Order: sequence, then structure tokens, then C-alpha cells
Amino acid sequence: MSERDTMPDWVADVIRARAIVGALGEPGANDTEARNWWPSRATSQAGRAMLAQLFPRTAASAALTTVSRAAALVHEERIGQPHVVHLFRLPTSDEVVIGRWLSDEAGEAAIIDALDLDTGARLTGLRALGGEQATDAPTPEGPQRVEVDPGDVRSIRGPTLRRACMVYARAFAAGTQAFPFVDISAVEGPR
Repeated sequence: MSERDTMPDWVADVIRARAIVGALGEPGANDTEARNWWPSRATSQAGRAMLAQLFPRTAASAALTTVSRAAALVHEERIGQPHVVHLFRLPTSDEVVIGRWLSDEAGEAAIIDALDLDTGARLTGLRALGGEQATDAPTPEGPQRVEVDPGDVRSIRGPTLRRACMVYARAFAAGTQAFPFVDISAVEGPR
């Protein structure tokens, strides 16, 4: 990436959402933080220290990639439907763009900023990504189909990403597990 390139807002939002949701879903350092949505510990202090020895320049990207893979596997198992996208499995074209930014200093810095937050600040950040919508809706549990914004037809961006972040925020706040997704087969029609 050249210095003149600026990370697109949607990429920054997805990276931040993945880092926050990924870290919140890992087992916590103590019982009050234990969420255990997926079994990785890549974003913990110990995980990040180990990854820094293996990947000195891209340790945060390695942590995000590791937790994202663990989260994707759990999402796919829990959602149990083909032809869906979710925060941790976007269309290949989006994943390629995100991957390019993860190997850039700007991507590494964005991940570090999100991973350095404490649990309360992560929840606040997730609510901010969700657009500060009211959280008095019923607490979601399990797979949650999110409404697709017409501009987000094949991915999770903009308003669709905000809705997914609010599902996560409500679930984390309530101590439940929710897995927001977009059914792209419903958007695209029959294959």
C-alpha cells in the first residue's frame, strides 16, 4: 500500500468489529470476563506475546486472523446454513481487500487499538459500531438473520454491519450467544 492510500471506512469498521467481537468471544482472564464463545486465546496478553515472538511485525494481525478463524468455525457450526455471510466470513473479494490492509501498518495499528481496550471499552466500541441504537430490544440467542441494506447486497457493510454489531453487543451484555448473518441466497434469488 502506498502512503497515499487510505483505508476505506468499511474495511476499518470490519477490522475493528472483528477485533472487538473476537476478543470478547474468547475465554476471559477471570470469571467475570469468561464468555467462551470460541476456544482461541489469541487476543489475550499471553497469546499476543507468543504471536509477537513468531510474527514480530504483524503480531496483532496474526492474533486477529487466529481469533477470526476460530470465530468463523463456531459461527458456521451454529448458523448451520449454506450461502450465508457473517462478520468472520465475507465474500472473497471483501476478504482479499481486508487481507491487504491487515498486512499494512495502518491495519496493524487499527487492530492494536481495538485489542488494547478493556472489556467495558470493547462493549462501548461495539455499541458505537452499531450506531448507538437503543439496546432495549429482546436479547438475541443463537443464529440471528440481519436485515440487508440494499447497498450491502453481498456483504456486511454500512447499515448491515451496524445491525450485526448491535446483535453482538446485546448478546455480550446479556451473557448470551448470538451469531448474526446475512443469507445471500435470499438476496440473490435461486442459484
